[in-house]
Amino acid sequence: GLPVPLRANAGSVPAVQAAADAGALGVGLLRTEFLFLGREEPVSEDEQAAIYAAACRAMAPHPVVVRTLDVGFDKPLPYVPPDRTEPNPALGQRGVRLWLAHEELWRPQVAALVRVGAEHPNLEVMIPMVATRSEMVDVGARFQEAAGARRVAPPRLGMMVELPAAAVALERFADVAAFVSLGTNDLTQYALGADRELDWGVELTEYNPGVLTLLAGAIEGAHRAGLEVGVCGELAGQPEGAAFLAGAGADYLSMAAAGLGPVAEVLGRWDLDRCRTAAQEALAARDAAGAQRSLREAR
Repeated sequence: GLPVPLRANAGSVPAVQAAADAGALGVGLLRTEFLFLGREEPVSEDEQAAIYAAACRAMAPHPVVVRTLDVGFDKPLPYVPPDRTEPNPALGQRGVRLWLAHEELWRPQVAALVRVGAEHPNLEVMIPMVATRSEMVDVGARFQEAAGARRVAPPRLGMMVELPAAAVALERFADVAAFVSLGTNDLTQYALGADRELDWGVELTEYNPGVLTLLAGAIEGAHRAGLEVGVCGELAGQPEGAAFLAGAGADYLSMAAAGLGPVAEVLGRWDLDRCRTAAQEALAARDAAGAQRSLREAR
């Protein structure tokens, strides 16, 4: 027994099958960009439904959390011309904002997810880059409309927490989301104002005490609101990070399949009390180096 269940991140049906074979207890993040990128026209409802259903069958009975299309300046689509008037595309139309603005993107994806969810109860849906409650209200209404047209219940709907404004206010999302998943990669870079693709040294990483405090607070706030909390960023796939997140109260961790073994090996030697103690020691550290060191020494 591990102190927290481990799921896998995946970007294709074969990757879902590989995760199932590796013992993952679900897919915490199924990226759907692989369906859309490199094509000249939007993906049909039927093609999407076939892929989502195959992923659900491969991982059944464990959950498969499908993230709706997450594209923008860094992952452009040929059939969605970029807005060249944006002064800062990195903070412009991307994630849920872009998705909601293009009916040719959201309508077939919503229809496919509702259709598959009615047949595969292990399918769940996660919305990326949510900043406001109104975005989730809008998304929820579109799923309700599609489900009503089919006379089925909509799939379980959650949100990816990648923006500090959402992370510190999760109680406000309690009636529009069933779960949240912390995307520590983007959440870290937006909290620190530092591009995660560059090597800034340990102080500008997820182990920065401010970021750890933000993560722990988000988990606590979500639980106060009755929301399930997962983590699907790179921090979850690092043994020290996984121990911290388990100790901070995460309900599950999701990572690249390659990280399942190393994380399970470390957490297999820990109980939840030990994780909690390690998390508190990391939160008390004065800097990132000290937080990371305390977690390593706890191993």
